[in-house]
Amino acid sequence: MAEFITKHWNVITSAPLTFVLFAVIIIPSVIAITKSVLGGALDAARERLAAYKDEVERLKSHEDELVKQLQAHGLKIEEIEASLAAAPKIHVSPEPPKEGFGKDGDIWLQYKE
Repeated sequence: MAEFITKHWNVITSAPLTFVLFAVIIIPSVIAITKSVLGGALDAARERLAAYKDEVERLKSHEDELVKQLQAHGLKIEEIEASLAAAPKIHVSPEPPKEGFGKDGDIWLQYKE
């Protein structure tokens, strides 16, 4: 805008009333036309934004629920892993068991090659 005024300063100073009237008529007309053309798009964009915000909130609550379920399953998995670690193992090998290997209750099967 400043560049326009400096370029056309001679024209503006020679007929300032014409420039002011032109600005008073054109600027509100451009604003009104822009609002009428883009007003519907702006309202639609606002509605989409509200819908996306609702969707984000729904997904955040769903995420919280999934995290709680994951933590609950994680505890169950840890319990299962602990019970499996405590259960006796079955070892099959052609060699006899080594001293200190395994734990009480483990089953050792030795075969000949």
